[in-house]
Amino acid sequence: MVALGVAAFSLSAEAQRVALVRPPDGDPVLIEAFNRLTAELRLQDFEVTIADTSGDVRMPENLDIVARRADAPASVAFVQHEGRTAVDVWLYDRATGRSIIRRLEPTAGTEVPNVLAIRAVDLLRVNLREFGGELQQEIVRIERPLPADRAATVAPPPAFHRWEVRAEGLMIFDGPALGAAFGAALGFARRFSESVSVGILVSGPLIGASWETNEGSAFVRQEIGWAEARLSWWRMRRVDLGATLAAGAHYLTAQGAAKPPLASQSDQIWSLAGAIGADGSFHLTSNAGVAITLRAIGLTPRAGVGVGNNTTVLQLPLLSASAGFLVGF
Repeated sequence: MVALGVAAFSLSAEAQRVALVRPPDGDPVLIEAFNRLTAELRLQDFEVTIADTSGDVRMPENLDIVARRADAPASVAFVQHEGRTAVDVWLYDRATGRSIIRRLEPTAGTEVPNVLAIRAVDLLRVNLREFGGELQQEIVRIERPLPADRAATVAPPPAFHRWEVRAEGLMIFDGPALGAAFGAALGFARRFSESVSVGILVSGPLIGASWETNEGSAFVRQEIGWAEARLSWWRMRRVDLGATLAAGAHYLTAQGAAKPPLASQSDQIWSLAGAIGADGSFHLTSNAGVAITLRAIGLTPRAGVGVGNNTTVLQLPLLSASAGFLVGF
């Protein structure tokens, strides 16, 4: 159910990045409009980047610079224009290759911040997601290229989400005798930087592994839980490749079904588990995607299963593969 929910959310809309210029601290109306627009954009699944600039945001060139440096198709600034509170929205038109500025100036009133935020979100949805509809704004077209040395600085956008949840299907190959076991896994991680995250992963029950002999059969069930560190070594806007290192515990229980005159019995064993692996993810939206992980797992002591006079031991290393959905927040 978690995986299906994430999939539905991931495919519903692709997030567009919007750069918001932080207004000056001395204007409570602009600050309130800025906060409301930030919340509205995130509710509409836009990826929000907060920017600071030393230039005059009323000049179209500076909003152009802010958007380009944030790698965003749109930027927004709240300004005082001829004594009136207004919002300037910079947009890049991919069809014409031109940049445009649209200014929204609602009439005065107590709800000016709320009106500005709602109208700005509507404008961005119309232009970036082609929902249709017309709005009346003042338009200033920009034809000149981006200056190389403009005095504008953009605060680097958060390139990652601090927390991440994974819901996966996991497979472990125990060896030729027992075969493969399958089950569900749930992971929770905290990202400390753009390239390093640490979390936990629990999986089980992993079922499907069994062993047939002339003296009977054994059915094996397994659970795994560990702490895992991940290092991202190659990142793009949508693709993230990394390596993982994990340590934790492995639990195996075997249920026997012996043939007479042998008697059936069950037993279990705990083992320390260590794993190394490779991890890759593809982001469908700004905070949701799909992930695939391959691991090699070592156990000590190595678990084994016996039926009558026959015994088998789990191979070293165990081979594991998992695939599923991830959500960052």
